[in-house]
This record gives sequence, structure tokens and C-alpha cells, in this order.
Amino acid sequence: MRGSTRQRRRTAPPVEGWRLTLGYLGVMLCIIGCMLLAPLVLLPLHTDEMRYAPAFYIPGLVAVVLGWAGWETIHARPKAPLAPGQDATVIVLTWLLAMTVGALPLLLTGSCRTYTQAVFETMSGLSTTTFTVLDVERCPQLILLYRSALLFFGGIGLVLIMVSAISDAHGLRIYTQEGHANRLLPNLRRSALLVVRTYVLLICVGTVALTACGMSPFDALNHAVGAIATGGFSTRNASVAAWDSPAIELVLAALMLLGGTNSATLVALLGGRWRAWWRDAETRAYLGCAAVCTLLVAAILWAGSAVNSPLEALRASFFQVVSAETTTGFQTVSSFQGWPAAARLVLIVAMVFGAESESTGGGIKQGRAAVLFRSVWWEVRRRAESRALVHSDRVWRRGRRVAVSKEEQREALAFAFVYLVALVGGSFVYTLYGVPVGDAVFHFASALSTVGLGMGVTSAGAPPVVLWVTTIGMFVGRLEFYPVFVAAARARDAARRALRS
Repeated sequence: MRGSTRQRRRTAPPVEGWRLTLGYLGVMLCIIGCMLLAPLVLLPLHTDEMRYAPAFYIPGLVAVVLGWAGWETIHARPKAPLAPGQDATVIVLTWLLAMTVGALPLLLTGSCRTYTQAVFETMSGLSTTTFTVLDVERCPQLILLYRSALLFFGGIGLVLIMVSAISDAHGLRIYTQEGHANRLLPNLRRSALLVVRTYVLLICVGTVALTACGMSPFDALNHAVGAIATGGFSTRNASVAAWDSPAIELVLAALMLLGGTNSATLVALLGGRWRAWWRDAETRAYLGCAAVCTLLVAAILWAGSAVNSPLEALRASFFQVVSAETTTGFQTVSSFQGWPAAARLVLIVAMVFGAESESTGGGIKQGRAAVLFRSVWWEVRRRAESRALVHSDRVWRRGRRVAVSKEEQREALAFAFVYLVALVGGSFVYTLYGVPVGDAVFHFASALSTVGLGMGVTSAGAPPVVLWVTTIGMFVGRLEFYPVFVAAARARDAARRALRS
């Protein structure tokens, strides 16, 4: 009987349209439910927090059951390829689901006073931005672990985790829409599994190293997850400054740099292919930006008498620049208000350029920045030389010189333009609420690049409009704008068709 049912499913017409969208959303909802259930593994060690368990397992189990029901409608049935724009719709709806459902534990446990705050905190975790409205030293440890779960699932990518769990060739377009273009192995599922295992391995190594440096195992786990997911949720209100440990800062800086590295380049690096890693143009831009910004900020801090010694300036500068460029958001300073304006400007540049493409970090990305800077040089060369000469625009990528097409150069320029327009728009809204221009640009650049270094704009007492604008900035920054635009255009067209009919 069961065999005949499966046979009928295989011979049924391919699933397409909204049914296919709901089917993929079903498996995504299952993953979101697992994300809500994940912190409950801590309960045997903290039975005093048992009263908070229903806030996790009730919405978590409901999400798993509903998601499984949705997936069963298309499971084992032939699936039509996703229509143009349908992949973007699945991605955007997935993240909206994760944001709205993921906010429930924060609201039900009383950690957040309003749903606006809960949504803000959830998107901050999923996007690995790590702005917070919580007093983390008064939060239950279940909540702290849940915030790290948000970082893990959001940083590595909900779709990447889905692909590592199921094998579905038609899911490739969804996979690429979330920012994953590399297939490290011929099989898509094995590629996704390799990436997930690599990040889990680094988290385990980081947890051991941080514990050896003086953190408790719980603190070490949360900070290792945050560093690899490039999300700076800390278990202390003072963030990493609470430990005042150079050893801890060095370990976290190394983990942040690895988390901000392109996943394909990271696999090459950990696999011993050092030449391919070093000769990559994005790697050199990434490390070069970190080195230059570190020296600049250190010089500014020392010249401005913001620190007591050159070594202290270098220590503070190195950690904060790495945290800004990898878009992690850990801090070793209590506030940036006392820093010279020039130092904060350098941090803005580091946040805007961001981490490498296909990493857990955000920003314009170093790959695009490298193409933009080289495009300027290529244009100057073409204007300076004879028009009869023909040059091939090439860069090093994972050990090979590859051609950079005009389309790729236009895409990088268009993305940078959209990013800057969004940065101006969000900063403008902040200024309407009395935020100084410099602080507004710093804070919204931090939101748009999913960093989390702030100027106190989005505290628990911030106006709801400020929290929602920041939430939108984190959302579009994490999805890199275009899936949101495409999904919005598709929804508009669907609405027009419905009105005409």
C-alpha cells in the first residue's frame, strides 16, 4: 500500500507555483523549529530554568509539525524548476518566518518587553548584527544560548543548513539566492555539509581554546559561535572587555578572521592549500584592509592621546578593526564616544567594505571592493594607452587567474551604489530622532553591514520607528538587497494580476 502511494507520487504532475513555494517553506519552518528547540539541550544542567522551557518547545514543536506537513505535500513528488523570482520569494519569506517565529521565546520569557523589541533582537541575531536591547547579565542562560543558536543558523545560512539536510537539485537556485555560489564538491548536498562541518569544527576548536584562556565553558561556547558566525552576541554587558585578556582577544580575532573568510577559500586554507589561499585577490584585499586600518586607527588613537601607550593603541585598534571588518561586533572598549572622529571614520570604512564574499560576514564584501578598485585602474590604463591595445581584466581567485567580465564589474558598482543609498536613507531617519550625523552614519553602517558596533542609538528605550528601521537595515543587508527587491516585484505583479481578475 505504501509502495503504491509512493509510485503515484512519482508519476503525479510536477509540483509548481505556490504549492512548490509552500513546500520549501515547510522544510524551512522545520529548521526554524529546531532552532527554537536547540537551547533546551542546556536544561539538564540548569533545572532552575525549567519554567522557561515552554516558551521554546511549544512554538518550536508547532513549527516543526506545521513545517513537516508542508514538506510532505511535495516530498517524493517530481518538482518543477523554480520560476524566475520564485527563489527570491522563498528566501525572503523564510527569513520573515524566522524573524516572526523566532521572536516568540524572547517575548514569552519576558526577556523583551514588546514584540518590536523581540523582532529586533531576533533579526539582530539571525543577521549576525548583534545589536541588543537586553541586559544579558540578567538573562536566563537559555536565552543566551538561544541567541547563539540564532547566530549559528543565521550566519551559516538557513538555506545552506536545509540543503545539507535534504538532497534536492531544484533547491540550487534558492541556495545561490542566499549568497552561496560555490559548489565545493560536485554534489550540492555534500558541498553544504562540508561547509557546515567546517564551521562546527572551528567552533569546537575555538571553544577549547577560549576555555584554556580563562573563559568558562559556557562563555567560551557562546563566544566561539559568535566569532565564527561573525556575530558579537556576548554573555557580558561589557562584551570581551569584561575579561581584559590579550590571549582571549587573539583567539577571538583569529576566529573572526576565519569566519569572515570565503567558505571555499577557508576550505582550501584548512586543507593545506596555502598557495591558493594567499594568491586569491579577495584574501589580499581582506588582510590588506585589516592591516592598513589597524595601523591608521592605532596612529590616530596614540596621536590623539586616547590611550596611554603605542602598544595599548595597537591592541585596541587591532581587535576593533578586525571586529568591524569581519562584521562581528565584539568590543574591547566601553564606548566609541571617546575615540577621535578620524578613528571612527576608519571603522566605518572597515564596516562598509566588510568581510569576504560567501562568508558569514556582511558589508559590500571584499570581493566586490577588489573588483571596484581594480576597475578604476583598468579604466585608467585603457585611457592612458593606445586604443589599439586590448587588455584582459583578470584577478587571482583560489590559485588561478580568471577573467572579470563587464557584467561582474557593473554588478559590483550597482551593489555599492544601492548600499550607499540605503546608508544615507537609514542615517537620515536616525537624524530625524535627534541622532548626530556622525553617530547616525556609524550606527546604520553597522546595521547595514550586520556588524553590531553601535553608538547607543538602538537601546531598550529607543523609539519603535528607530528599532524597525534598524531591523529593516539588518534584514536587507544580510540578504544583500536584490532578493528583497525581486520578491517585492514578484509580489507586486501577483497583486496586479489578482486585481485584474
